[in-house]
Amino acid sequence: MKVLYVTGLFRKKSCSASIRNVALVNGLQESGCDVSVLTVKFPIEVLDTYLVESVNKSVKIIEVDAGYISKYIPSIYSVNKKSSNVFFLKKLIKNIIYFPGIDKGWIKSISPMDYVNFDYIISSSDTKTSHFVAEKIQKDNPRKWLQIWGDPWADDVGIDNFILKYRAFKAENKLLKSGQIISYVSRPTANAIALKFPNLIDNIEYIPRNFFRSVERIPRQENVFRISYTGVMNGRDIVPILGALKIYNAQQKLRVTLDVYGRVTSEQHVLLENSPYATFNGEVSLEKVFEVFEASDALLYLGNAAGSSQIPGKLYDYFGTNLPILALVQNMHDEVTKFILESERCVVNENKVEAISINHLIKRRNKYEVLHQYSPRTVALRVIDLLKAK
Repeated sequence: MKVLYVTGLFRKKSCSASIRNVALVNGLQESGCDVSVLTVKFPIEVLDTYLVESVNKSVKIIEVDAGYISKYIPSIYSVNKKSSNVFFLKKLIKNIIYFPGIDKGWIKSISPMDYVNFDYIISSSDTKTSHFVAEKIQKDNPRKWLQIWGDPWADDVGIDNFILKYRAFKAENKLLKSGQIISYVSRPTANAIALKFPNLIDNIEYIPRNFFRSVERIPRQENVFRISYTGVMNGRDIVPILGALKIYNAQQKLRVTLDVYGRVTSEQHVLLENSPYATFNGEVSLEKVFEVFEASDALLYLGNAAGSSQIPGKLYDYFGTNLPILALVQNMHDEVTKFILESERCVVNENKVEAISINHLIKRRNKYEVLHQYSPRTVALRVIDLLKAK
């Protein structure tokens, strides 16, 4: 079973989709597939060394030059904190010229005839360009094609430009119609897409995002209860959890703290710096994230805005631990919250100071186990079954 796995993000630093792709590729290879990964060539500085070393040695990686993005080193990844390229793209210009993505040069760089000897094609976003590459390969030599979507496209909460939203809708509609299997890593998103495109309902599947590997807390004797958050905080309200920590610590002997690892806005940075119970640690490698999990007593999940069907990938990474998860949501009755409650892995509270129960979270320590249904191998077997059955 020869599989061509097409993805724009593979082994990249600080990237949820990259983590998911590496883990799933390993799961497929270890489940008996012969996997080749077709991906964008990035500068070595942009790759996560731990992820690079974690890829199964039997997996063949085909890197393709995508033009500008294959040479550009963002300042957050460079040693001297300066960009390797002074060329700066304004957001509007980027959206117009570089649609469907900054890696669009990848589409022109590949030759479909180089990939005729594969039984199946899996294209995985992000980036959305991955699906366009797979579509080009499919055009003259069709075979079974599975599209994996992390988020919807036109309905993505991050798209606030009308022109880009319209172009995304047209392109998304065309791509979805061309795929035999269309899967989403969020069940609420799969349900929402099925309602939006009822003619495609027989092709739409929910394939959960897998965690990278299981991690269990290392017990220790301390008078501090550590809550950790890993990932991007932009767009999420941290005021309630900081307020809840302040109230709890003023009344109890056990000290409860919040450690944040990842990216925050300047406003969030100020809030964290001004809280005596929170510490901002910046971005860290995936290897360090696992060390954070081992040293934590609980993990923090902050949901997207109310009405969104998207589930941040970090929740699935948290499912790979045995730690209690404090899930703070905007709406206690939407589909995402329903999914979180059904997992039976989280202490779920509305994201308001008065609704957050630190006491209940502490009582749930040592009460949970890893959710193995989200392991890379389990999810890979689900993918294989779909490819064979459809």
